[in-house]
Amino acid sequence: MEKHWQGSVDIAAPPEAVYAYLADFQRHCEWAQTFDRMEASGPKGVGARYRTYERQAMQSDRAPKGPVASKGFKGTTECEVTELKPNERIAWKAHPVPMGMGVHSEMHFDIAPATNGGSTLTQTIDMHQPWLLFQIFTRLIFRMNPTDFESKGEAQWQASLRNIKHILEAPAA
Repeated sequence: MEKHWQGSVDIAAPPEAVYAYLADFQRHCEWAQTFDRMEASGPKGVGARYRTYERQAMQSDRAPKGPVASKGFKGTTECEVTELKPNERIAWKAHPVPMGMGVHSEMHFDIAPATNGGSTLTQTIDMHQPWLLFQIFTRLIFRMNPTDFESKGEAQWQASLRNIKHILEAPAA
């Protein structure tokens, strides 16, 4: 199964601020719907690796910087930064740990200046998973049909974009 998703959000912050926030990968736990914690290994920059510990309950209601769902499927993912173009693009690839069975994804954020001095943030996600594995996983682990699983995944990604917007537009403390 190949899944392509793209979503955008306008943010009242300049591209430099959006890039600085998103390039700090360990802060992804503040906005991502499923990330509980993240550990870095090696130097920062292109080639940096991160291990994320997730709780997947197909939720799309996690508030910015709020707690992760207390129930759901626990998973671990390894990510590698593949591109950092200051103030324009952040890209990485990810796969579940332990790696196997052909499951992986590529993700990137594109940041463009908006006419109001803010930014347009676009996230693109390309997921790759063998069809049969996807069918089994969604039906047995999440007890839902694959179409519902896909729509809930898209809702999660859009909710994460809203969280990024909320965090970056919040008044400075």
